Amino acid sequence: MRWSASADRRVVAAVVATFCDSAERSHARLATFKYRDWVRTYHWLDASGLALYVLNELCRLGIEDALPPAVLMRLRQNLADNQLRSADLFAEFTALNRGFQLAGLLYSNLKGFSLSPESCPDPVLRCQLDLDFLVDVRHLKTCQEILARSGYLLTAASEKVWEFKAGSSELVSIADHYKARPQRSVELHFAASPNGIGSIDERLDRLRLH
Repeated sequence: MRWSASADRRVVAAVVATFCDSAERSHARLATFKYRDWVRTYHWLDASGLALYVLNELCRLGIEDALPPAVLMRLRQNLADNQLRSADLFAEFTALNRGFQLAGLLYSNLKGFSLSPESCPDPVLRCQLDLDFLVDVRHLKTCQEILARSGYLLTAASEKVWEFKAGSSELVSIADHYKARPQRSVELHFAASPNGIGSIDERLDRLRLH
């Protein structure tokens, strides 16, 4: 990831070190930074996806007081907003999975909620933007029909991915980065040969109920 022009590299290095260092040394290192140092690094924390992981790690180590009160308050508000947004997205995730299952489709969830708990301890720590599904290419049209009933329109298509959008197309401001979004996004991934003729993705042979 490219450095943000405003990021304080000392804060970035200290944040990264927190995930592998002791609570005592992490506290001592983080406590040296002023409020303005953290403000300069807000963009990096959000863009890197580490902001909520950092808060979770500080709470786990019991060193939240190493941060200026206003910074800690911001992180806690981000987490509260993301909990609501994740719940809203999970409801959509559940509804689409139910629709695919009732239709008897061969498919799997990709990324997102499926990363927990093996790769992500808690989905609310991730700022998930869309829902991804791996589908049997023979079921693409049926998937499109199910998504259409939920308000989704096909907005982009390539040899291996179809992208769908629903809701408002209004861009979200950085201030609302962790809040529920007016726009919903779904990507359907599928295997295709170089000439564009679909084939069954071998990953679908390894489906596991989770």
